[in-house]
Amino acid sequence: MKKEQYERDIFEAYIATESQFEWYRKAFDFFDARGGKIGWYWNIWAALGGFWYFIYRKEMNIALWTLFITIFVAMLLPFGWYIFKQYHEKKKRLESILKDEMKSIVVMRHQLGGVHLWSIYIAIFSLVALVLILIGLYSMSGMSLS
Repeated sequence: MKKEQYERDIFEAYIATESQFEWYRKAFDFFDARGGKIGWYWNIWAALGGFWYFIYRKEMNIALWTLFITIFVAMLLPFGWYIFKQYHEKKKRLESILKDEMKSIVVMRHQLGGVHLWSIYIAIFSLVALVLILIGLYSMSGMSLS
């Protein structure tokens, strides 16, 4: 087999999605021109999918890192402050519309505030699924504890 044919075939085998060959060819040319140095070449699916994109591409190690980074960044977000701000904005808006305090309390509890109890069950399911995914990724990544 000629080297040129081999290079094309091995590239297409790695990418494995015929409709994406041209996009990846341009991206790889971009990185080749930079001498393999890190750079940005926009991929909407990678940007939106993150963790799942790397799973799709069979890149388990980077998928794990992406997941851990995402979780870490989420822990840094000021969620309590956001709830505080939303409470004051919704309260102000509600008080400008309704003058009856009892009606305001009912509307706040059932429409503007309150909680979705079903979200607890979804969160538990999601966390169990996440643990199972992490176990699977860990076993597929080939990493060991020692």
